[in-house]
Formats: sequence, C-alpha cells, structure tokens
Amino acid sequence: MLASVPVPTCVFCDRPSGSIEYAWPEWVCRALTDRMAAAGKERVIDADVLARMRREVDQTVRSVCDSCSQGWMQRLEDNVRPFLESMIAGDVTPLPPVRRRLLARWAAKTAVVMECAYDAPIRTPRFACEYLRRIGVHPGTQVLVGRYEGDRQILTHERDLFSRMIDGKKHYLSQSSFVIGKAFIQVFADPWRESAPELESDAEQPLIALLPSHRHKIEWPPALVIDDAGYDLVRGDVDDDDDGTDAVEPVARLSAQGDPAA
Repeated sequence: MLASVPVPTCVFCDRPSGSIEYAWPEWVCRALTDRMAAAGKERVIDADVLARMRREVDQTVRSVCDSCSQGWMQRLEDNVRPFLESMIAGDVTPLPPVRRRLLARWAAKTAVVMECAYDAPIRTPRFACEYLRRIGVHPGTQVLVGRYEGDRQILTHERDLFSRMIDGKKHYLSQSSFVIGKAFIQVFADPWRESAPELESDAEQPLIALLPSHRHKIEWPPALVIDDAGYDLVRGDVDDDDDGTDAVEPVARLSAQGDPAA
C-alpha cells in the first residue's frame, strides 16, 4: 500500500491547504496583459523582460486553505482591485486611510504567499501570519508605495532577507519588493518590532509610507519616480534604528527562481 502524502498546513491558519494555485492573482495578470497589448502597439517589449514576467506568472503555491483563499483573502482582492488597477496603469490615485489599510494588508498578504512560491530559506513567523489573517498588518510591518518608470520590469517580486541579534538570539526580517506595472510596492516585515518603522519627512522621497494609516491625505504617485537605477537603490540595505538592538545583517537576496539574486 502506498503511503499517503501529507497535506501542507495553511500558512495563515491550522487547516489543510487547498489545491495548487497560481501565486499571483488572476486579475493582476489580466490587467498587465491588457497594458502590454496597448504598449505593444507603440514599442517592442524586450524579450528578457517578457521572459521574466512569464516566470512570475507561472509561480504556483500550495500553502493556503480554501477557507482563507475564498474568504478574507478574496474579500481583500475585491476591495483592493478597483484602485490598485488604477495605480498599475499609472493613473493618479487618491489613497485615503481606508485604502491605505487595505493596500498595506494586501501587500503583506501577497508577500507571505510569494514566500511559498519558491524555496525561501526563512519565512514569515506563524504568529505574524495569524495576526494578518485575524486583524490586519502586523505592527512591525511597514508598506511603502511609489511609481515605477523603468524598462526592465513588468511584474516582479524579489525578497531581501536580513537578520539581527535581539537579547542574544538571532531573528530574521524580510523586505519584499514588487513591481506591478507602474506600481512599486515594498513590504518591510520585522515581526520583532512593536511599531512600524517610519520614513524621514522628506519631500524628495520617492516612496510613500502607508502606515500608520490615520495620517494626512495622500495621493499617489509621489513627485519622484523610480527608474531602473532607483529600483536597485530602494532595494538597498535596511537601516538600523536606535532601539537597543544590534545592526541588521544581510542574509540572502532571492528572485522569482528561488536563487540568490545577482
């Protein structure tokens, strides 16, 4: 008799995971396909850029149960889609507090799911995933958004992994960077913090912090855009803050293929 293959547990709860699914939401892929069809009439898209997008689109996961996938996650997709599609197209998009909360949670959820699309060495701790499912973005997570105006990417997810010593024990934190059309989204997740890191107040800053969400009115995109050189800069090292912990150390840089990124 053949031994049964154990079913993975959902990353957000204790239920068995469902069937294999594509990691990227279908509506995101469709929105980008429509944009590419329109852009293809005006210019030729680089073959390497197209190949990279195809690798992203083909990423699959079996890490989420049907209850989560068809429940809170689907409601989140439905709520975010109308205004994130506008951002993907590069249109001016108001981001009032409710939208900022929704987009931050969507981005944090997507970062967790994408960790499972390839063999990531360290994943988001279970308690942070549970918090994301039950309440919202974990207090130690910050989500930043900007406008991408480069040529090398259409759909991208890359993850930078860092570590730091806290009370003599090594803890891990991650930085997930997304390009989705014209939208650049970055999720900095430090589950060992009790509050989200804040950006310095700087009018020349190309990124907008979504958290805390109760602050002044925000409109996207910011004045500064992120080109291909700027993309490499915003994926730079995480700055340590003066909170009594040791310095942050880089651990790995991962791309969609699951290999260390160049």
